[in-house]
Amino acid sequence: MHRPVHAGTNGCERRHGAEGEEVTLRIKSSDQARWDAVALGEVMLRFDPEWGRVRTARQFRVSEGGGEYNVARALRKVFGLRTAVVTALVDSEVGHLVEDLMMTGGVDLSHVQWVPHDGIGLEARVGYNFVEKGFGPRPALGVSDRAHTAVSQMQPGDVDW
Repeated sequence: MHRPVHAGTNGCERRHGAEGEEVTLRIKSSDQARWDAVALGEVMLRFDPEWGRVRTARQFRVSEGGGEYNVARALRKVFGLRTAVVTALVDSEVGHLVEDLMMTGGVDLSHVQWVPHDGIGLEARVGYNFVEKGFGPRPALGVSDRAHTAVSQMQPGDVDW
């Protein structure tokens, strides 16, 4: 159902609810907000065989990536916006590799949740994304391994806003 939005005063918006009730959402001006954009989602370790195939590659270039995080990183790098990411990583060498890669993006990482590592990744792990570039008649290929990742287990209340 379409609900009209009307600009209010003092940085507010008023949204009229389904039953005619009015709900007021107070939005801070940008100079009062800590961030311009906050992304909530999974950040995976990306494996890129450059121009080769995943199935035959013996070396990969690694980077960090995830749909929501990529947007926050681009907004920071291209437009200089203040951005943050809310995600969870496993407290392991691989989790800290992803964190180190994320640090190069300039995105605020203060809301990264650290999940204990059980030693084998049975309880929680970092997601992996293998990406082949397409060219000519060969399409791009993406293969993800995201089962039991730390971020998939986040619950309401895990983040101290």
